[in-house]
Amino acid sequence: KCWGVRLKALCPAGGEHPYCAEECYNKFRHSEAACLATTQDFPSSADLREYFGDFIKSECPNDPADAFCAVCGAHYRADLAPNLSLGALELRGRVLPVDMPRADLAAVEAARFMSYHAPLRSQSDFISALEYAYQLADDLSQNLDLEIVPYSVFYVFFEQYVGIELAAMRVSVLALGAVAIIVTGLLGSLTSALLVLATAVGVELSLVGAMGVWGIKLNALSTVNLVAAIGISVEFSVHVVHAFAQARGTRQERALEALRGVGAAVVSGIAVTKLLGVCVLGMAHSRIFVVYYFRMYLTLVAAGCFYGLLVLPVLLSIFGPPTTSTHKPSSAATIGNDGAHSPSQPEPSVA
Repeated sequence: KCWGVRLKALCPAGGEHPYCAEECYNKFRHSEAACLATTQDFPSSADLREYFGDFIKSECPNDPADAFCAVCGAHYRADLAPNLSLGALELRGRVLPVDMPRADLAAVEAARFMSYHAPLRSQSDFISALEYAYQLADDLSQNLDLEIVPYSVFYVFFEQYVGIELAAMRVSVLALGAVAIIVTGLLGSLTSALLVLATAVGVELSLVGAMGVWGIKLNALSTVNLVAAIGISVEFSVHVVHAFAQARGTRQERALEALRGVGAAVVSGIAVTKLLGVCVLGMAHSRIFVVYYFRMYLTLVAAGCFYGLLVLPVLLSIFGPPTTSTHKPSSAATIGNDGAHSPSQPEPSVA
């Protein structure tokens, strides 16, 4: 004998998902109860009151794959204790004796119930299911005036994707603001800081575009790389801007002098060293290192060299800040009566 209930949404066609079975509950005196009607989609409230005590006392099978006894009350027993006495359940709704412990309903602080998602196959399916669960929980919390929190094992892994775009934009803007404040304080020029900031923005946008080309998803790892790229891109630009500010002459001359002075150092000391380290990551066996580090940092080095050594000098030659050098020109040349520069002649000595 058994007592079960047909759950069309959970069982194969024609199968019965048991509330319990005789071999699972033979230790209890109610195990020989008559079967529930298997034509129901779900047990009635009267059946739940009648058999809930036997269900909550039922032990789970040793083999988790035993579908015949898959539904057992041992999973939920800890949720009820100590507020619901197992002895009280044996009374099946009859009046409790005076000496029997009673359930303190006011002490019940939490409860749970199970729900099911439709089959989820792709990443977008999991994200949509998570967002729907949050929305449903918020609606129920508002309507029932209760705090309802959805939980599932996969929520832990896909929760990062909820609002990841807004989070990435927020932390990137904060990083750019920090760069602007620090560079302004170090170089003492708002124009210089804006040019460094423009280079960082260009590198960031190039990295975002490369993510689309490489097929890199926006997640926690790629967001961290985007924020780190803002700081690393400063290395490709701040040295050139500082050398430009120290040079003298027209903007075009100062831009050329800055490239001559620090351009080779930026290439050899920053670009080449980073490129060598990035190339090692390309030989890694882990796909995480190849996708999120080799590809992204290779793009970062290429974009940093492009904007720092090609685009930035052009911007400096047009919008560059005034020089901060206090070095006076040499007196090796004098200006003649006609305004032309002529080498100065030493005064003749008198013998």
